[in-house]
Amino acid sequence: MTDRPRNLVIEELPLDLLNGNWDTIVQVAPRIASEIEIKSEGLSGNFLREAMTASQFLQNDPTYERTLNQPCVLAILAPLAQMATKGPLTENEIAKAVSIGLCSLSRHGTTHRSLFRIFIYPILLTYFATLGCILISHFIVPYFEEMYVEFGVMVPRMTTFFFYVGHLFRTYTITILLILLGVPPLLWLINWIGHENRPPGMSRLDVMLSRKRSTTARWLFHLSLLLDAGLTKEDAIERAASISGKLWIKRKAVAFKNNIDDASNVNVRFFGGQKSRMADTAISMPRSRGQVALLRHVATWYRDSSSNLIEWLVQLLIPLYVFCILIGSLLLIVSLLSPILSVISALTGGGGGAPGGFM
Repeated sequence: MTDRPRNLVIEELPLDLLNGNWDTIVQVAPRIASEIEIKSEGLSGNFLREAMTASQFLQNDPTYERTLNQPCVLAILAPLAQMATKGPLTENEIAKAVSIGLCSLSRHGTTHRSLFRIFIYPILLTYFATLGCILISHFIVPYFEEMYVEFGVMVPRMTTFFFYVGHLFRTYTITILLILLGVPPLLWLINWIGHENRPPGMSRLDVMLSRKRSTTARWLFHLSLLLDAGLTKEDAIERAASISGKLWIKRKAVAFKNNIDDASNVNVRFFGGQKSRMADTAISMPRSRGQVALLRHVATWYRDSSSNLIEWLVQLLIPLYVFCILIGSLLLIVSLLSPILSVISALTGGGGGAPGGFM
């Protein structure tokens, strides 16, 4: 029994294999669903949604015809169908097959949090501030400008500067609106180009800012699943590197295997870098349930660390951003009203004349 998972390969499921073992799979479908929920703890994003979709589908009296339209379910059932050909499915085999199936399922979803949600608030602030500037330049600034010209009031430099900025906004209003409306589809197009070469659910910004960490997190999670499925450490490392689709991690897996085979090497590290000590520690642990749990914890840390840093910086800058908007609004109000206050002060005799000195 224990040698079966080592012969399994993660590949597309032949439909005749699924059809021939469908009755066996249906009998244990509730147990499969429960195992998916147990092993999905700690996941997030599209990966978690796909896993929960597969679990709920298997709990609600699944049929062969409906299963063919559920890629997330097929990914889980592939190793189970292969095991079912050798006899009834045991509890241990179901747990191991679900671990392998989740590795395949990760192709349909990501454990990485999208950075768009982190930047959405500053983006909305920018949009509303720009629209506010357009409205002020059209309906408020011209009124004060005409009034001061008509009465021949000398305006300070700050007021002149805001008049000039208002003139620019009025002149290029159409251009600014086209930019505001055109940037989102343009960013979507830029993000869409090359999307097939990125993990599902990850934007180009995600890849640029956290390429190494996201790949490391996904690889460590796959490694924990494959070790839990019964593969040896060397086989699990090689298989997880292959699933990752990243050349740099495949090269590290080959180098690690060569170092393991070399008897002169002791304390072999997979990454060897100072920043990857946690991952190396988890990989070098003796094979146990504790190693699997530690690998998942480290994978979660790598998954969240880059996003958490960016989120912390954004949250730190948002108050500064709002403060700058408030200061700009205050300077605008002061610059527009200061000539009026100067005229009133002159008419009333300022601070040195008697009240009513204007008479």
